[in-house]
Amino acid sequence: MADILIAGCGYVGTALGLRLNASGHRVWGLRRSSIPLPERLETVQADLVDLHRSDLPQRSFDTIFYLAGAGQATEAAYRDAYVSGVRNLVSAFGDRL
Repeated sequence: MADILIAGCGYVGTALGLRLNASGHRVWGLRRSSIPLPERLETVQADLVDLHRSDLPQRSFDTIFYLAGAGQATEAAYRDAYVSGVRNLVSAFGDRL
């Protein structure tokens, strides 16, 4: 059994999380939205662009999936999702992998 974080837990991330959970893994789903994930997944509400204001799990993970998407089709949104978000996630969890 692995402890897994899915950063960007929307439609695809939720489907992945449910499959992983059904296989016996413990799964946390990080999402901007306050809408809770299915109860088999641990919901973590956070914004990948501003993680220092978020209540992140204080634990290590065996695997982290990054499935975040840009909220808009703009250069700034792509930079936030695919550069800043990745950088912030590695900064927050890099020493706990």
